[in-house]
Amino acid sequence: MDLSVSELTWLLKWIVRTLSVLAVLYVVTWLLLRILTRLARRKAAQTDLDLIGQEARVIRTIRPGHSGRILCTAEGKAVQLHASSNQRLETGTLVLITALDRGVARTIARETPAPPSGASSS
Repeated sequence: MDLSVSELTWLLKWIVRTLSVLAVLYVVTWLLLRILTRLARRKAAQTDLDLIGQEARVIRTIRPGHSGRILCTAEGKAVQLHASSNQRLETGTLVLITALDRGVARTIARETPAPPSGASSS
């Protein structure tokens, strides 16, 4: 298949145009992803800050040096978080979230859980 110089020129122009369009689309997509990622991080950070000072309920016992789990409400939705504390916090204890560190809530006891039914309080 022999192509004339004008046909080769035309073909090269279309290849260059196509590659240029693809490059522009790539740059636009990359920029949009960066912007959306920053917005998502900012929203996540605001949600984390909103949790500080909130009450939560221990759903898996927290022991010093070991994480447990808590259940709290964020933006009207129930959220489970890993949680740590300097004291042992049994399941059912109401806690206060004092900080968040890499997705782990630091907590302190807000109240002690009620004793199990049938237990004596002497």
